[in-house]
Amino acid sequence: MNDKSSSRGKAISGKDRSAVREDILRNVIRLKTRLKSKFDSIAVSSNMDHIRAIARELSESEQSDIDELDRSLREGTFPEVESELKELEDYETFDHLLEDEPDINMNDLRSILMVSIKYYKDIYDILRIMENEYSDPFLKQAISNVAAKELSYKKKVEDLLEERVHGDSW
Repeated sequence: MNDKSSSRGKAISGKDRSAVREDILRNVIRLKTRLKSKFDSIAVSSNMDHIRAIARELSESEQSDIDELDRSLREGTFPEVESELKELEDYETFDHLLEDEPDINMNDLRSILMVSIKYYKDIYDILRIMENEYSDPFLKQAISNVAAKELSYKKKVEDLLEERVHGDSW
């Protein structure tokens, strides 16, 4: 989706639309970078191999998104997200268990997965608000794509929680 024509002119703030796009996408990159850092920290701090492996995998997913956002900023395009991602719904399966400020035990899989769900939910919620605030088609597409990925990551972690922590207790 290459839409440089809508980047001309001024945004509501009076700034050039392309500058607004860049500012917003850079803020999304900063959010994703902070999340990646949290997963990197978990991977380094945990004594449990399976927790380190999961944290590294989540960190790699974030790095992939960061790279995609950087590429989009450079090229002025944003790839279409797979239709399966766009059709995802958040069933909020474990959201009722989320704490505002969760304690993280770096060696407890449940603790790591619950905080990961919270991180993804928080970023997803922020992105959905941003998506509704901007009319620029490029920006809406970019934010929508990132939000869909955050939701898919959240679901992946919920599935891990279901499978590895709650699997025998249901």
